[in-house]
Amino acid sequence: MNNTSLANENISIEILDNKSKPVIDKEVKTNDKGEAAIELTNVSKGNYTVNVTFEGNDEFKKCSVKENLEIVENNTEAISNDNVSVNVDKGAFYSQQAGKTIYTGEVQLAPDGHYWKHMGNNEWVKID
Repeated sequence: MNNTSLANENISIEILDNKSKPVIDKEVKTNDKGEAAIELTNVSKGNYTVNVTFEGNDEFKKCSVKENLEIVENNTEAISNDNVSVNVDKGAFYSQQAGKTIYTGEVQLAPDGHYWKHMGNNEWVKID
């Protein structure tokens, strides 16, 4: 309603590969600004379909959005030391605004109402 955000509400985020097979299917809660994010771990480069659904509540009706997502490269590398392997995202950064680390490939709903994909090193691409 008139640019009112969906603060502290559950939404469903589903990401399908090019064969319509679910790669990610998560329910997440929006923050106080109506923003939500998921980590895209172990998702290969390629084309995907992103479905975001809000089931509705007493104030807002059910709604959904479908967008295309292209992951162009995986910006992580495996580091091995003393027989322990760890994946490191070289393009990740800590966002004081979001209060968390933003990883390469992560998609977020921004205050401007658009979905943006983090390309690494605090570079973003609008995907809607």
